[in-house]
Amino acid sequence: MKYFDYAATTPMSDEAIQAFTEAARLAFGNANSLHDIGCRSLEILNFCRSYMATIFQTEGDSIIFTSGGTESNRLAIQTLLHNTDKKHIITSSLEHSSILHYLQELKEQGYTIDFVNHLEDGTVCLQHLEQLIQESTALVIIQHGNSEIGTIQPISDIANILKNSDAALHIDCVQTFCKIDCSNIAKFASTISVSSHKLYGPKGVGAIISPQIDRLNPINNLVTHEYGFRPGTVNVPGIFSFATAIKQALQTMTEDHRHIQHLRTYFVKELQSSNCDFQLIESLRQLPHIICLLFSKVQGQYVMMELNKRGYCVSSGSACQAGSKEPSKVLLAIGKNEDEAKSSIRISLGKNHTEEQCRDLAASISSIISSIDSQ
Repeated sequence: MKYFDYAATTPMSDEAIQAFTEAARLAFGNANSLHDIGCRSLEILNFCRSYMATIFQTEGDSIIFTSGGTESNRLAIQTLLHNTDKKHIITSSLEHSSILHYLQELKEQGYTIDFVNHLEDGTVCLQHLEQLIQESTALVIIQHGNSEIGTIQPISDIANILKNSDAALHIDCVQTFCKIDCSNIAKFASTISVSSHKLYGPKGVGAIISPQIDRLNPINNLVTHEYGFRPGTVNVPGIFSFATAIKQALQTMTEDHRHIQHLRTYFVKELQSSNCDFQLIESLRQLPHIICLLFSKVQGQYVMMELNKRGYCVSSGSACQAGSKEPSKVLLAIGKNEDEAKSSIRISLGKNHTEEQCRDLAASISSIISSIDSQ
């Protein structure tokens, strides 16, 4: 199988696998235990925490390790809301399902949720955001880079709008961390969520970065792990593997970005030269590894399954909504109709892809669409 679904999850790098194995063998103790093996685990945990804090230009105790992006999003939002009496939340229709589903729960608990409008390329409408802010606004939630169409949001502009408000700002950096420079995001955000398995690390590991953590009270004051913000024995081997994957990804980030941008351009030109009828979702600021294509005469899930028969792994929309017959909420939010919103596939590139692989994928897509046109 030829894997083109890196936005859903990445394969672990050899270095991350080796790091996990070594830590699982040498630092298997509970980091809260006082014996030597526990202290060894704590030493590794503190090293990883300090390393991540350095990346985000913040303090070591601002890093809370979690089980991944979904828990990071939910726990960050829960904690921020726990620290205010305000009940108004502003967010985006382009958010990950882990946030949108949780917001539905919050609505049932009495919170008011407002959704900011988007421009055609998926960028948040800053004027509308400014209009939505109220004295009762507790929290603004924005995804840095969208997992379906790749649009990158102007975080500094959003933060500038909020500078005269008491509202907290949560930024979902799951798709952008180690793909583009996220180091300055902590200057603007109350909390940031990241995930390991999007950057060649293990599944089941993520983190919250909270530069203002010293001002926040945990949801449960009886919890002893992760400064009281998250219960449960800490996954030290997974965290060490995560940190290893981060280090490797940051070392090659500029080179990988350039390579993937080239492959994206190459792939699109190959598809265009085949006279395949498609629409490409583009933005002025966009993650190059995410390619969203719309087809006029066929649903995206059909194209996805036909590609699967030919040995290609792509997705139709976000992986967390796979199998849904509903049109893409992301595409509806940027003005596409229901037929268009059901017609998309998402191709997501990785650092090891080649021109030949992208050329063959373009040829396979063209062949599938041509066979539909001839029917």
